[in-house]
Amino acid sequence: MHYLTPNRSSRPAPYRLPLTTRTSPSTSSSSRLFVDENQRKHARGTDYTRGNLYTATVNQKWSPIGFAATQLYDMETGSAFDRETCERNIEKMIKNDRDIDYMEWLNLASKCREEGKDLLEKFSLGMATQTALSNARNRRAPRETKTVSNLVGNIEKRGFSLDSAKCFDEELELPSRKTFRLSDILTENVVCNWTSTQFDAHTKRLALHVWDAVDNADELLVCYGSSQKENKYVPVNPSIFTKMSDYIIAGFGQTNSQDRKTQVISYLQSSLENKLNRVRARYNAKFGKSQSEQAAIWLHDELMKGEASELKS
Repeated sequence: MHYLTPNRSSRPAPYRLPLTTRTSPSTSSSSRLFVDENQRKHARGTDYTRGNLYTATVNQKWSPIGFAATQLYDMETGSAFDRETCERNIEKMIKNDRDIDYMEWLNLASKCREEGKDLLEKFSLGMATQTALSNARNRRAPRETKTVSNLVGNIEKRGFSLDSAKCFDEELELPSRKTFRLSDILTENVVCNWTSTQFDAHTKRLALHVWDAVDNADELLVCYGSSQKENKYVPVNPSIFTKMSDYIIAGFGQTNSQDRKTQVISYLQSSLENKLNRVRARYNAKFGKSQSEQAAIWLHDELMKGEASELKS
């Protein structure tokens, strides 16, 4: 960022007030220091209670009963794990793409027939059908996803290339006339784990990283608005989003189609809006209700002064 800090103004400069309380982007209330006891107890996916051996997988397929018995339910106490643990364990199933074994339900139906449990037999048959249908839908999902991705020219397995993005590394000017380049923020250590295979997720992560860096460097971020429709804050020039999208698309080695550009700009605007909401809340909590709006009024007044403004380009 290159700017001259004002030393006089008819309205007190809001950013003279020290914004010393920062929330580190790497700190999250959802981060866990200790492994949940239920997760530790069933980390291997087996349970030897009741004389049975339960496993989450059988013959390279998910076992519907075994998975629940080891990842969602404590067979020893007969109680369900807490919802957070269940959701975390279900993520394992989602990330590891394999069928669920519907034969387990059919075998259970046969056993119910032998024991004269007609209602449970019918229930098991219904679950077998539902499981088989779920497998068929999941097998179709990758083809459908690929078709949608092709509409915006997605090219996978491309790491983020700073060299490819370099030609789009233009000077970006914020409403306060402060300027920066994306190359000031995005370094080899930052982009090394980003890939076009996860284009959506990693583009959003990139956007968040950029706005976090701007937040740490620019005390006037609280005055900005993410849209031209803003009536309380000073809007960011739309050209910033366009220039940033060109840089990002080139870095990920994607075709710069209108659909792709629109998609990336949407991510950038949404990410900035979320960031601004947090910055304003932090600012108002420190200095009082609606003070972020007063800060924006100050910036607007300075911009209207033209050459007489304390803000220097």
